[in-house]
Amino acid sequence: MHDIARYVRPVAPKVAGVEAIEIFNRDPTLTAMPVIDDGEVLGLLARQKVFLNFSRQFGHAVFARRPVSRLMSSSPLIVDAGMTLDELRHRVINEAPTALEDGFVITKSGRYFGIGTSLGVLRLGMAQTESRARELAEAKKAAEQASAAKSRFLANMSHELRTPLNAIIGFSEMIATETLGPHHLPRYKEYAEDINGSGRLLLDIINDILDMSKIEAGHFILESNAVEVSQVVQGAVRLVGDRAGKKGVGIDIEMPDGLPDACADVRAVRQILLNLLSNAIKFSRPGTRITVHVCVIREGLKIAVSDQGIGISKDDLKRVSDPFFQVENEMTQKEQGTGLGLPIVVSLADRMNAKFDLESEEGTGTQATLILPRAD
Repeated sequence: MHDIARYVRPVAPKVAGVEAIEIFNRDPTLTAMPVIDDGEVLGLLARQKVFLNFSRQFGHAVFARRPVSRLMSSSPLIVDAGMTLDELRHRVINEAPTALEDGFVITKSGRYFGIGTSLGVLRLGMAQTESRARELAEAKKAAEQASAAKSRFLANMSHELRTPLNAIIGFSEMIATETLGPHHLPRYKEYAEDINGSGRLLLDIINDILDMSKIEAGHFILESNAVEVSQVVQGAVRLVGDRAGKKGVGIDIEMPDGLPDACADVRAVRQILLNLLSNAIKFSRPGTRITVHVCVIREGLKIAVSDQGIGISKDDLKRVSDPFFQVENEMTQKEQGTGLGLPIVVSLADRMNAKFDLESEEGTGTQATLILPRAD
């Protein structure tokens, strides 16, 4: 309140009403005047109410020579200069609903300091709103810069992280397969297989994080070209075939001949299919099958990946595309991951102007659908 207080010379309670009218007439901007006696605030003369009393029939005759104590509000709102705007709003609402219309008294250390008005409150509110908006804008900018720096760092770590992991995976595979000769102790082979499996899992996790970071940092540059969808689908299925076979899950491709080309980025389409197939394998039960169905529809080329897995609940389905979110069930406790597979799919599809949809029923299975625009 300190910033909106306007000092108005107070009047004594014995001052005649006609003098108050003259003071108001000399200053059209004057909203209210305090009535003070020996440093104590006795009341407040509100311009509107004073003029209203004088305008009534016989009002001038009644109030002109009488003291202003007959015209003043004897219980005005009195607030301390250190009060916040929010505290003032609370007091106005609960104690003095007309205070903004009539004005209110501001004190400092118990003594009269000035008059507060609705205009002053409005200006203070606007100033605080502008200040908060600037603070929020600065905080948003700082957060975006920090996020961009993080994404750039992770995107640039691709070579440094992947190179040693590939070496670990390669050499452990040579040891596990006894490429250079048999082991004297079978347990060494088991250890090598564990190292190889852990290395591949870690590489998958790092790849997901790096891919998401590249997308966020704008380093995953997409180029729309004519893409032969049949080749991309068949290639993606071959890449995950070994993983599906080890889990006892079959993959069927339903795709007609003579498909037109899609207008898309071939790397992005391949990445999307690999992520969708990996998820389908991860959450499918042994003995079930995954179907990749491709067809031409009015909107373009439709690629649907369906599984007979555990499915996703309605509540979790709303959040599965959030980065790092993972559904909690008996399968996720066994299968490790980052929770970035679907967010990467959604981000890549959005950047290609493709449509992505996810349908699922808990206990029955999931179908992920990608619709790519046709090439001209």
